[in-house]
Amino acid sequence: MALVELEGSGRSLALNRLLFEVKTFGRKRHAFTTFPERHSPSIFTTLSSPSTADMSTRYFVSKLLEILVVREMAARLTLSSSQPTITINTLNPGFCRSSLGRDVPGWSLPLTLYFWGLVLGRSAEVGSRTIVAAAEAGGNGAQGKYISEGGVESEFVRSEEEREVQGRVWGELVVKLEAVREGVTGYLV
Repeated sequence: MALVELEGSGRSLALNRLLFEVKTFGRKRHAFTTFPERHSPSIFTTLSSPSTADMSTRYFVSKLLEILVVREMAARLTLSSSQPTITINTLNPGFCRSSLGRDVPGWSLPLTLYFWGLVLGRSAEVGSRTIVAAAEAGGNGAQGKYISEGGVESEFVRSEEEREVQGRVWGELVVKLEAVREGVTGYLV
């Protein structure tokens, strides 16, 4: 629905080419999973089954699923219009030092984040360069891309099998979303 409203805003303002940027934040950690659930007949059923769920890799799988869904949405936006007014990409600014964890209760996690921030973190300013680069890339026609500070993508994301799994993930997700609110994916189907 939000995508339809974005497109409608451009029309109601009589703008011929209003470019809306939709960014999702991904992580390099999508490369840390082999995603064995992709071999099952129903990916989401396997992911939600307590008997087969591997919670130690769930964060990595969620980041991979995000990339697959964004790519499929972008492909469908491109198909629905010869000149789409909505650009959607996934970006990863990397691990940045910031004060986001300042209100976390206790001392262990904030101290750990502080330490790793000193050792591995980049400044928020440096991390924000990826956000600016992603905005610029969208204006230059990038659609459905994973934009990272290091350009890291898993082997799976670059494979032929990924395209097939991406379509399956999208199909299963559409069924789930339509069960919650009918018509919600109509703009992208």
